[in-house]
Amino acid sequence: MPQNRSFAALVFVVILAIGAAFAYARYRVGANLEAGGIGVTTFIIASLVAAAIQVADQWDRAVILRLGKFRALKGPGLFLIVPVLDAIPYWIDTRVITTGFKAEKTGSPRAWARNAPTGARTATSRNSQSWWEQLRPKKFSTAPDRR
Repeated sequence: MPQNRSFAALVFVVILAIGAAFAYARYRVGANLEAGGIGVTTFIIASLVAAAIQVADQWDRAVILRLGKFRALKGPGLFLIVPVLDAIPYWIDTRVITTGFKAEKTGSPRAWARNAPTGARTATSRNSQSWWEQLRPKKFSTAPDRR
């Protein structure tokens, strides 16, 4: 599920702008090599901070794994992860989801009565709708896969 990364991008740009201003100030003084080091360091720090910031929508929960083991279920809202150690393999949607489907052919008593003399049953098809909701996302995310 694509996540909205606009807040992380904003933090990245702000940190990069502050670092660029500081590097420019050092460059004006005459420390060219030091200004380049400040620019590279600022870019790396801004990238790590932007990767650490995560935002879950109101209906989403993020499953966080640290080195492949379950660590937490986070959301909704702003939360941080350790970019190198933590991973979010999937997001759990807790909204009520409806699914339309074509039901099996079903016989109706009226059709049975109409065709009773011949003994044949006619089937009518009906459109149906099913709904489901994930009520316990933590249990869902930690349960073994039983396919």
